[in-house]
Amino acid sequence: MTRTLLLLLQLGYIYFLSAFNNEIVNIAANVGSHFILNNLLQSAFILLWVHSRFLLAEVILVLNLFNLTSLYFRHIKTPHFVHYPVVTSPLCFTFMVMFANGAVMVGSDSFAVRICANVAVWWVLIYGLFFLIAFKDYAVGWELSVLSLGKIH
Repeated sequence: MTRTLLLLLQLGYIYFLSAFNNEIVNIAANVGSHFILNNLLQSAFILLWVHSRFLLAEVILVLNLFNLTSLYFRHIKTPHFVHYPVVTSPLCFTFMVMFANGAVMVGSDSFAVRICANVAVWWVLIYGLFFLIAFKDYAVGWELSVLSLGKIH
C-alpha cells in the first residue's frame, strides 16, 4: 500500500517535470539525477532480492541510502510536491528495507542475532527523531511510522 502511494506521488512529480511554469520545472529537474539513480538502484535491489543475493542487495541498499541522504541534504528546502515523493519517501523506504534485507541475510536462528534485531528496531526511532528535531521534517517521522506499522515483504 505505501509503495503504491509512493509510486502515485512519483507520477505527480513526473507531471511537474512537464509543467508550464519554468520555476517548477527547474525545482523538479534539480533532483532528477538522484531520482533516476534511486530507481536504478531499486531495480538492481529487486533483481538481487529475487535471486537470493542478499549480501549484494544490502550493498545496493547502502549505496542508495547514501544517494538519498545526499539528495536530502543537497535539496533540503524543496517544495512538498518534490520533497515527499522524491526525497523523504524513498529515503525512509530504503532505510526500512535495509533492515528487512539484513534480517533475511543473517537469519534469526541464534539468540545473539535476535538481540541485535531488537536493538536495531530502535534505530528507526532514533533516525526519525533526528530528522524531526534537527530539521523539523515531519514527513520523515510520518513515513517511518507508517512503514513501521506495515509489513515489508
